[in-house]
Amino acid sequence: DPGSIVPGVRAVREGLLRNLASLGVELVGLPGDPFDPNLHEALTVVPLTPGAKPGTIAQVFEAGFVRGERLVRVARVTVFAGDAS
Repeated sequence: DPGSIVPGVRAVREGLLRNLASLGVELVGLPGDPFDPNLHEALTVVPLTPGAKPGTIAQVFEAGFVRGERLVRVARVTVFAGDAS
């Protein structure tokens, strides 16, 4: 059953994020966050859905990371249509 490996994969992901946090590396670019071109790369713009705000992240394709003020890897995301300001 492929569903039986999901808890293990989640545990590995959580452990990795904990280890990165202990090194000062933080995850950036979560769904609902405002789009920031300094931290995120917009792959495409998607139509606005009910309850969503224009210019916010709709979906994350590749997580981004920062360490302090330094960008380690840009987050690759889709953005809801509208003004990002």
